[in-house]
Amino acid sequence: MSEFKKVKEYILENKMLEKGDSVIVGLSGGADSVCLLDILTRLRDEFSLRIIAVHVHHGIRGTEADRDLEFAGKICKERNVDFRVYYYNVPEYAKNNGLSEEEAGRKLRYETFFGLEENAKVAVAHNLNDNVETFIHNICRGTGIKGLTGIKAVSGRIIRPLLCIERKEIENYLESNNISFIQDSTNFEEEYTRNKIRLNVLPYLQENINNKMLEHINETANDLAEAEDYISNRSYELYEKIFTEEKERICADRSMLKQQDLFMKKRLIRTAIERTAGKLKDITRIHVNDVVKLIDKQSGKYLMLPYNIIVRAEQNNVIFERKKILEDCFENIESKKNLSVEITGQGKYILGDFEFEVEIIDVEKAGENIKILENSLKNNQKLYTKWFDYDKMNFTVCLRYRQPGDYLAINNCGGKKKLKDYFIDEKIPLSKRDSIPVLADGSHVVWVYGYRISEYYKITKDTKRIIRITGKDKKVDG
Repeated sequence: MSEFKKVKEYILENKMLEKGDSVIVGLSGGADSVCLLDILTRLRDEFSLRIIAVHVHHGIRGTEADRDLEFAGKICKERNVDFRVYYYNVPEYAKNNGLSEEEAGRKLRYETFFGLEENAKVAVAHNLNDNVETFIHNICRGTGIKGLTGIKAVSGRIIRPLLCIERKEIENYLESNNISFIQDSTNFEEEYTRNKIRLNVLPYLQENINNKMLEHINETANDLAEAEDYISNRSYELYEKIFTEEKERICADRSMLKQQDLFMKKRLIRTAIERTAGKLKDITRIHVNDVVKLIDKQSGKYLMLPYNIIVRAEQNNVIFERKKILEDCFENIESKKNLSVEITGQGKYILGDFEFEVEIIDVEKAGENIKILENSLKNNQKLYTKWFDYDKMNFTVCLRYRQPGDYLAINNCGGKKKLKDYFIDEKIPLSKRDSIPVLADGSHVVWVYGYRISEYYKITKDTKRIIRITGKDKKVDG
């Protein structure tokens, strides 16, 4: 089969072109891009194509780059193709943006292609050799399955019609049709990793291992691409069940995540990291494995990842957050540490977003029967209204947030529990603990607002004065 028929069948098989398409062709003047342009112009009438050839001058290689520009313009004129040129100072752009010249050139080229026409296809000249080079390059630098799927025939608006043929077939096509092209001298410089693979590794493998190795590796990459599609779909379904994406964080159900096999755990974790950071560059197996270990650790444990990501084990969840969000949270917590409101008598008191109403009751003066009152309180105390023996309080009673050393009395025998341990036992998320008001007598917590009271301060038959306190969250209650 001729190279032209092979490429045409590949285009049809992958539905790359439709009648009336506008196609932007990246044209450097090298063999691959010239072959691509020629084949597309031969298909122009059949598909009613509008072709725009784009040449990007990188501001590198001096007169050689000017020669490439002149040549590209010439072959477009011969084929009656719309030709456009864009000039960039790639070295300067690379320096200003912390990129290699190779990365900078690629970024500027694609920005140019996509910036021309919103709905146009973008045809680039990657061939089968490029696919194999990518496969080998990714193996050498370390990658998962996705990195071994090679280059896609169609990726959004990008189409790659030559991905089905080898470089030698491209050269054969040009020679058979008496089509000239130019050589980029940088293609033979071995300072670039891809050039080393192209010039040394591929020829060695073909000559000494298997002369059909390009075809075989390409087939393997295609098989892996199919496997990747299946795994991706399955992991997406599981991700939707296990993970909840909130405005500022991603939360995973820890027990459901534990149930997954190791491969899927890692896959889901990578997805969560990518969605938190917006990218996966610099995320390694070590980072993912560390999160896997964190899943089984006790609540409160955490680790830091690149891009200021913090991953925390929190009761039944694993939380993925950006550090900036947590810094804002911790700033609020720090500001609360010294926030304390003394209870000096009856009246209303404000602590942050909470409002408390305090009443001091003299039992004898009020004519209360303490036994009847005590029995009544056991049945009628509400979650946000509590009664305490005021005379048992040794210090100035304060409304505040938790502090180191806080504790509660948990029984009548003097048993104590650290407030920190109480929060853990109650499965109160770490992120909420510093926002829960407490009524405190020194370090002795009288009441954890919305939760329990200390046994020590309960009223008894000997109680003389009662402090009654009712709280409400102003944000909730208006």
